[in-house]
Amino acid sequence: MDFSGTPSHFLGEMLNRAAGLKMVHVPYRGSTPARQDVMGGTVPVYFDTVGGAQQMLPSGRVKVLATSGEKRSPLMPNLPSFVEAGYKDVVATAWFAYYAPLKTPQPVVEKLRAEFARAVNKREVRQMLLQNGMYPVADTGDALVKTMREDTARWAGIMKAVNFQAND
Repeated sequence: MDFSGTPSHFLGEMLNRAAGLKMVHVPYRGSTPARQDVMGGTVPVYFDTVGGAQQMLPSGRVKVLATSGEKRSPLMPNLPSFVEAGYKDVVATAWFAYYAPLKTPQPVVEKLRAEFARAVNKREVRQMLLQNGMYPVADTGDALVKTMREDTARWAGIMKAVNFQAND
């Protein structure tokens, strides 16, 4: 989806600031209409997932310019990241996490963590995730909290810089 306030929206704002551009965010109700409009030439640029970009490439109507991770995507190894292209502050990655209620007993938390790690490490699950541009990691809770804090600071900074209001 590309409503206002999504990573795609803020990635565009990051690039605006880093490259001195003046792109205007056009909110969409989902990636399908946004992809259709970029392929049809209605909008000049769209920030999508690597998996979404790969779906559009066969049409021959788009050119993928860069990825937003700190490093190149294994799915598109010939494509530079924005960081590689000289925009060190244009970094946006997505991650998913599993949560349990705060008072969940530690043995239950450990069992859930082990089962999720086992599932993510199954060959077929791992392959499906990798084909969609997701890189499975079975991190500890501490590593997740670190990632959450770093991303919160990054997103808060860009939100403040562009004076984003949650009701926009």
